[in-house]
Amino acid sequence: MNQPIEDRIKKIEEKQEDTDKRLAEVERRTEPIPATTRIEVASADVLNQLKALEEGQKELLRKTNEKLDKIAQTQASHDERFDRLQEDTNVVKIQMEGVRADVLRVAESQADFRDRLIEHGQVLKAIQENQDRHTETLSSLISSAESHDALLKNVATKDDIASMATKDNIKRLETDITSIKTTQEQILALLKQNRPES
Repeated sequence: MNQPIEDRIKKIEEKQEDTDKRLAEVERRTEPIPATTRIEVASADVLNQLKALEEGQKELLRKTNEKLDKIAQTQASHDERFDRLQEDTNVVKIQMEGVRADVLRVAESQADFRDRLIEHGQVLKAIQENQDRHTETLSSLISSAESHDALLKNVATKDDIASMATKDNIKRLETDITSIKTTQEQILALLKQNRPES
């Protein structure tokens, strides 16, 4: 990008040197001429040419300066754009580092979550096994209570019952059964609530 600008500047400098040489040559040629009427006309002609050359040189210098100003403005504009681009690139790099950190945290969080799911699955399996045992025990207790109840209604007398369980014992047994049923219902509700959706 800088090479074309440098080439142009070199060409302008070469033209300037060429113009300076030509001007020096013209000045050198005009000095030794003796002053005569004819030469005065020629000198006026030379002076006109010199003025034209000088004006041409000034015009060339003005155009060169304009071009150099434009080049400098373009260069400054490119520098500003490059600086903004560099700043934007730095911001993107910083943001990418943040994204990488976020992705790492998410990955770690997912690993923790996976471990917790495995742990919860094991706990739920143990609760399910305990619930199955409690259900069997509860069924057995209910069967026993029903059979005892039937026996007491059909066969039992006061004398028969005296050696057996009292009403208080049966009440406690019924309270225990009710408590077991309530616990079982709570366990089932928790299992349904915590069971992962498939």
